Amino acid sequence: MACRAGGTLVGAMLVLVSLSSFVEAQFGGFCDPFQAPTGDWTSGTATFYSGGSGGACGFGGLGYAIYGERYAAASMRIWQNGAACGLCVEIRCTGPSGCYPGKVVKVTITDFCPNTPPNLAHCGPDKNHIDMGQNSFPVIADARVGVIDIEYRTVSCTPYSNFQVQINGNQFGWLSLLIAQIPGSGRVVGCEVQGSGNDNWEALKRTWGSNWVRTGTPLKAPIHVRLTLWGQICKVTSHNCIPSGFSFGQVVQCNLE
Repeated sequence: MACRAGGTLVGAMLVLVSLSSFVEAQFGGFCDPFQAPTGDWTSGTATFYSGGSGGACGFGGLGYAIYGERYAAASMRIWQNGAACGLCVEIRCTGPSGCYPGKVVKVTITDFCPNTPPNLAHCGPDKNHIDMGQNSFPVIADARVGVIDIEYRTVSCTPYSNFQVQINGNQFGWLSLLIAQIPGSGRVVGCEVQGSGNDNWEALKRTWGSNWVRTGTPLKAPIHVRLTLWGQICKVTSHNCIPSGFSFGQVVQCNLE
């Protein structure tokens, strides 16, 4: 399957940031960002492909380092213009043949299955289809079958102790954050930043995949980052996530404490 390649984190400098973080529920109180509600089983179809080091979410080689062989591409109906990036999904085979009874596999959405030939039959706009990594498909079905009926549901991702951000942009105020390794559901539905000395949070806009962008007056570092996670609608705040003296292209790990 030919999937659009996104940005890459390969070769970017990785910095571990020691910081204070806290988690709050969107409507007050506290929530657990490491656990997401398990969704209902939904019917669909599945195939498999190779090429987990790219992907339309923009995770690039770092995505493969984080998610390994358990990557997957989603049809447009699941993809939702990139909102599904990082989403963790559990899949089981339901037929018509080749299924391994009782077997399930958990994958992370890192890519888009385009609704163009030769993928249109499976990845059309009205299809619930997941194109799994070539080493994930054989966990639940005989790979010789090629195409199977499935049921899938959203589940909690690995309880990562931090999330990763690649800092892109320029000195004139354009800032683009590529966000990966998200706990809970794995899906980010909102991203905000707060520069040093500012009282207000500023919302970024998703441009494509897992990239969030703002323009305007340059922010003074260190910069705090707040993510809204889908599922329990948790807000995860990492103070000083983007450190003073950062470089564009740098990757930082923002700890959850």
